Amino acid sequence: MLIARRILLPALLALGAVGCAATFQAGAAVVNGVSIPQDLLERQLDAASATPGTPVDESARLQQGRDLLVQLIQQELIRQEAVERGIEVTDAAIDEQLELIRQGESPEAFAERIQQAGFTLDEVRDQLFLRLAVEQLRTQLAPEISDSDLRDLYQVSRNDFTEARIRHILFQVEPGGDDRAAERRARQTLVEIQAGEDFERLARQRSDDPGSAESGGLLEIEGNQWTALNQLDQTFSAAASSATIGEVTEPVRSQFGWHLILVLDRRTQPFSEVKESLRQDLAGQAGDQAFQGFLSEAMLTADVMVNPRYGDWDPQTGTIVPHTFFERPEPETDPLAPPEDPFIPGG
Repeated sequence: MLIARRILLPALLALGAVGCAATFQAGAAVVNGVSIPQDLLERQLDAASATPGTPVDESARLQQGRDLLVQLIQQELIRQEAVERGIEVTDAAIDEQLELIRQGESPEAFAERIQQAGFTLDEVRDQLFLRLAVEQLRTQLAPEISDSDLRDLYQVSRNDFTEARIRHILFQVEPGGDDRAAERRARQTLVEIQAGEDFERLARQRSDDPGSAESGGLLEIEGNQWTALNQLDQTFSAAASSATIGEVTEPVRSQFGWHLILVLDRRTQPFSEVKESLRQDLAGQAGDQAFQGFLSEAMLTADVMVNPRYGDWDPQTGTIVPHTFFERPEPETDPLAPPEDPFIPGG
């Protein structure tokens, strides 16, 4: 849902508006022939006005008013697209969303809260309509996701579906600490393990990870010995992903220090088990991109007129820029023309 912060614009409503703004009677803006009511904008600006008694920054208020109006224009474009596509949002669906945001409040308390936010109940319902319509728009605009797309995503994100049982020994490096000394400790410990020393015993004695040292370096989360690789430090995860099971890695540098890693076992969920989850993720990303593309194109091509007291609509940027009032263009001159002769009295 596209909602901006709201502020009050008192004196600025008349700034430079004598003349052209006086003839703008359609509201705060007109979007493809549909008016955005001035009252709606002013109430929401009023609800977000500064705390009484604090200095008023008129220019900041004007800019916030422009930002809010841009988002009201975007909302109107979304509403028009939803109608054009025949998107339906039932009253029951809106009622369900309304109950979620009421948070168990009494009708009176809820009415007071939305009034303080600058809305009427009908306007809140309209905002909920927009939220639900946007969800449907994203689905309609998203391109079809093929199985090939899903397999490609699966291959590049296998770590997201890979778990491992891991022991490690951490040689911590404090901020500004001696990195080389920690690495030397790690390499010396590796030599001892390769010579036959027990990994678990050395982990208990030397690891700086209090969460795993007592258990011989075993990583556990709430008693679960299987750790998702995508939950680990990136370099640690990469090393655990490629390590030979049962063999201690060379020292690995993470954000915490140097590690010796021993992967006991590793497993990856097959594509068939995660296919639909991937489809939902990819469809969501594609829908977001398609929706943003629609909105950018709509702002570029829509017929938008903004009340001059706020500025002028810039379709290239989708913003409201300061309005220039009654500037006369400079007369054209020929840069190659000779200078005019000076006027000499009595000459």
